[in-house]
Amino acid sequence: MRQIFTFRTMLTIRPLDKGGYYCIIVKREDGLRWSNGYATRLICRIRGNTIFTFPVGLQHAGDGNFFIIINQGNFKSLATPLGTDVSVALWENPNKLGVDIPDSVNDILKKKKYKNLFDLATDGKKRNLLFSVSSIKRYDKQQSKTIQWFDAFEQKLKDDEKKKKAKEKLKEIKQREKKTSQNKKKSLVSAKTSVVKASVVSTSPSEKTAAKVPKKTPQNSKNQNTENANVTKTTKYSKVEQADDSSGEDFDLPLTTLNKVVGNNRRKRNKENSQNEVAGESEVEFPVAKCFKENNDCDDERETIRKSSRNR
Repeated sequence: MRQIFTFRTMLTIRPLDKGGYYCIIVKREDGLRWSNGYATRLICRIRGNTIFTFPVGLQHAGDGNFFIIINQGNFKSLATPLGTDVSVALWENPNKLGVDIPDSVNDILKKKKYKNLFDLATDGKKRNLLFSVSSIKRYDKQQSKTIQWFDAFEQKLKDDEKKKKAKEKLKEIKQREKKTSQNKKKSLVSAKTSVVKASVVSTSPSEKTAAKVPKKTPQNSKNQNTENANVTKTTKYSKVEQADDSSGEDFDLPLTTLNKVVGNNRRKRNKENSQNEVAGESEVEFPVAKCFKENNDCDDERETIRKSSRNR
């Protein structure tokens, strides 16, 4: 026993930007009550000035509700103006496709090739085919239209299959490239790790010790400063004692510098003489200091000391 749902609504029209169809509005809960939800094919009976019955399908209105399209031919048959309150009855269509199949199409579907293609098509595509064929009156044109549709549909399936295979192949290539790059990264990391390990193993303890910089202690810094002072002092006097006279020119040393040089030399010789006396040897001290007592009377002796100082 079929279930009939009845309600009252107003005959209206959709806005032009949304199609401009003649239609009736069906509430959301009324559109979802059927076995296959809003996708269920229905039979609609509208009672206005006249009664008109036709197969329909629910369409989304965009606000959560649904609507049923009434084409111009059915609207004229209904003979009811827009804005009129009408009575509507709905029940499920026993034909799940919702459209009767013409004889011309049934004859073509007897061939296995076209029958398989027809089964692969969605219900929407099937209805499009049947509606387009039903609008043609001549039988032969209906068949030619049906065959053209099947040929185009078959070509589309082949194209879709090629695209699918191309996408799968591209996906495989990307995955392969990704794995290759990951393997390269792993090999580089392992190579670097092995090089580091080899360098650590090859480094001997003596090399590690030699590579370490000794810490600077206060005692070491003090000794270093003392050595630097001695070197500076020695260099100061060596410059005076080792003056270059290769040019043959005579130059006068300052008296204070000459006194320092001679005094240092005298102290050194006295120290050596004292050491020699202890060892049983003696050395005559070089008379130096007396030539500085009177500058006017010892020019010759001072010249002699200058030359000896340069020779040393």
